[in-house]
Amino acid sequence: QMRGNEIKGKRTAKWSADGSALEVNDKANVETPNGAMTFETATKWALSDGGKTLTVESTRNTPNGPRTSKRVYAKK
Repeated sequence: QMRGNEIKGKRTAKWSADGSALEVNDKANVETPNGAMTFETATKWALSDGGKTLTVESTRNTPNGPRTSKRVYAKK
């Protein structure tokens, strides 16, 4: 939460069509001193290699344009 600002939002999650990943979508509306802002994020969590690799791909749409990230975690 941003200090002094009110954030209202909604999060939904569903399995991908093939059942291999969890897809999470967030939408947050933020009231700031400069007016209302909306942030939308789509995140996909997927296991592969028999559960040894977790890949998290995320895209956030902001007033400044989209921001994407991809993180891969390997179980040792």
